[in-house]
Amino acid sequence: MISAIVLCAAMLAAPDGGGGGNGGTLAAIPAVPFPGCQVSFSVTADPSTRVVLAGSLSSGPTTRRGVTLCLGSDLRLVASGRADAFGTFVARLRVPLKPPILGRDVFFQAVTRPSGAESFAPTNAVAIQIGAATPSFVDGTDRLVMTHRQTEALAAADIDGDGDLDVISAASLANSPEALQILVNLGGEQGGAEGVFVEETASRLRLDGIGDGFTDGLAVAVGDVDGDGSVDLLLGSDDNFGGALNRPNLLFRNRGDGTFEADPTFPGGSFETQSMVLADLDADGDLDAILGNGVERSFPEPNALLVNQGGAQGGLEGTFSIDPSFDPTPGETDGVVAADLDGDGAMDVFFARDGRNRLLRGVGSGGFEDASSLLPAIEDNSTAVRLADLDGDALVDLLVINTGDPSYWLRNGGALSFERRLLPAIGSTSFIRLGGDAADIDGDGDTDVVIAVHTLGTEPSGALLLNQGGLQQNEEGVFTWAPEAFGAAVRPFVATDVVLADFDGDRDTDIWLGSNGDVGGADDFRDQLLVNKSCGTEEP
Repeated sequence: MISAIVLCAAMLAAPDGGGGGNGGTLAAIPAVPFPGCQVSFSVTADPSTRVVLAGSLSSGPTTRRGVTLCLGSDLRLVASGRADAFGTFVARLRVPLKPPILGRDVFFQAVTRPSGAESFAPTNAVAIQIGAATPSFVDGTDRLVMTHRQTEALAAADIDGDGDLDVISAASLANSPEALQILVNLGGEQGGAEGVFVEETASRLRLDGIGDGFTDGLAVAVGDVDGDGSVDLLLGSDDNFGGALNRPNLLFRNRGDGTFEADPTFPGGSFETQSMVLADLDADGDLDAILGNGVERSFPEPNALLVNQGGAQGGLEGTFSIDPSFDPTPGETDGVVAADLDGDGAMDVFFARDGRNRLLRGVGSGGFEDASSLLPAIEDNSTAVRLADLDGDALVDLLVINTGDPSYWLRNGGALSFERRLLPAIGSTSFIRLGGDAADIDGDGDTDVVIAVHTLGTEPSGALLLNQGGLQQNEEGVFTWAPEAFGAAVRPFVATDVVLADFDGDRDTDIWLGSNGDVGGADDFRDQLLVNKSCGTEEP
């Protein structure tokens, strides 16, 4: 047995895991995968050879059916089959998210039996390390074939129903159709590389019936408002930079094929709408809209509720009526979310504002009461808010992004009780934070945070805050800034919003940062796509 231990130690210490096996050669790519990523195992042997692949959490040795393996007694069969005509057997496996394997070595070995042979022989053994490094990104801006505008807001959705995510951008360009940009993912029915985007606004957006009603874009929301199974678009308006024309918000209906036409009957309102959300606020099965409004010509606007006239209203789904009794308190709202925060079955609404943030408790049937006194009694300059379970307790928390003041998250303790927890500082000069989003960036089962930054110097315009649960094996809900993840991939610019999603279909989370300009006066308005290469696929 001593010789077997020495053999296994030498085999696993080899750079390629090679040596020691006479049943063929086993290789694994990548050798350091992240949870949720795919690992490709290949065995090279004679054609038609029978192959059985096993794995274990310890390196052995152990003996099964007369064959000594460099696997532990906990070994499990993970794949089997035969080598093809070229003598190659391939198995592609997803790395599980289970905490017991995070940050540790997992060992694999195959046994093979050529046609006509009576016994199996082992291949070499290989070890892969699960989640052993900080996630890393490459600059994928060259994948964005678009006219770069001054992006104010972003949303991701499958607008053409082909299984990949497209992107919608609201841009602040005075009275221009490009204020709403439709960026189509070339995967799916387009037949190209998933994760490469082409602007198709001109061919997909029809403006018939709205006259001169197009506007600068400040906000965008996506959802199926008319129940036809296709994603519709809602654009939040600017006030034309304080000019004479006060443009309404606009609804663009999906015609079922990823093209859109404006709905001239939509009661958009004359507001400085800086944020919006679509949600079923009255629990009648259709999507209503909340508009988070700002300051127009020095006058704060009240927020607005647009009730979908389908469902309980008995009208046509996808038509809207303004509820004049909703939240008449004026103010400058920069972000809005809706969710059942207290688990009573009614939707609640949180407004991120300049000053005291605002909370409305849902009382059922689309009614609300002011519950702002339940929030921490602080004055904020909040620019964005997102919903996410940040501490893994199955309750929806609130990620609040602030400009100047520290950003934080509100831990939901149930029954609308919240505890304010500060996020870490993200640099000495980058203190203007305009947007944020939350998703599992490193694939370890907890929720991380990315903040869009208006940098004042040379620091990157995106900051990754890694949740210290999961792979980090510390307390979930505690965050650490990880600047090494971006390295030199992120350039300094005015980042206004961020969307986190798997844009290239490789099962890890990528980052799209919206740009409102550079910090050096070169008028560089390029958005930036940061491609997560943790799963080993950085080429389109």
